[in-house]
Amino acid sequence: MGGGTVGHLSLASKGGLMTIARTVSVALGCLALVPLASRPARAQLCAGLPSLSEQPVIVTADLAQSKGAWSVGSGFTAGRSLFAGAYAERTTYRDVSFAATQADTRSIDVGGGVGYEIRVGQAGVCPVATGQWESGPDGMFGGTRLNSDGWTVGAGLSAGGTLVRGGAWRVIPYASATFERVASTVHDVPFAGTDSRAHDTGWVFSFGVGVGFGPRITVAPSLSVPSGIEGGETTFGLSLNVGLGR
Repeated sequence: MGGGTVGHLSLASKGGLMTIARTVSVALGCLALVPLASRPARAQLCAGLPSLSEQPVIVTADLAQSKGAWSVGSGFTAGRSLFAGAYAERTTYRDVSFAATQADTRSIDVGGGVGYEIRVGQAGVCPVATGQWESGPDGMFGGTRLNSDGWTVGAGLSAGGTLVRGGAWRVIPYASATFERVASTVHDVPFAGTDSRAHDTGWVFSFGVGVGFGPRITVAPSLSVPSGIEGGETTFGLSLNVGLGR
């Protein structure tokens, strides 16, 4: 999803999990390993937001959209130079193949991350680490319910800086690169009686800009592009961020 709280991973890498899951054969077809374009753990200037040195808590609501899925969620980031965050979201995968039928299916994701902001004038650089657990997506195959879950871990670097600041306005572009490992398990596969597992690794590159309205509210559109993750999809994100505290 978009640039918001520290813990967000993304739909971009999730598309890869769905492709990998095809190794489950007829079980889930094109379903399983998917985070929508990794939201790397980041916050503050390196995510297009005001520094936590000014507002030690940032709460976020965001939306992400890729070709095959979309998600909505919320979370928070807290700290100063050293920061941590957590989030939860609901992801919907569109037109997933289940045997001869197609249907939407959903999952619940929870995650978090930690990072450290290094200030360089009006810019900030943040090394970050993240983790996410996904429950689902689930579906039916030949009258049997298929349950899946997965996880994503990532580490990378994010950087951003204030380009425009005047009166109540501010514009903070940012970019990040995160290396991720994604994994998924489909449980009790029909006709096999065993679990089917898949995993992949690759990079997710994210770009965005935070536009501030007043001292506390920032809207941040973003674009995340996966590389090396099979089936990964470019993801567009939009987040609304509100700073709290002083």
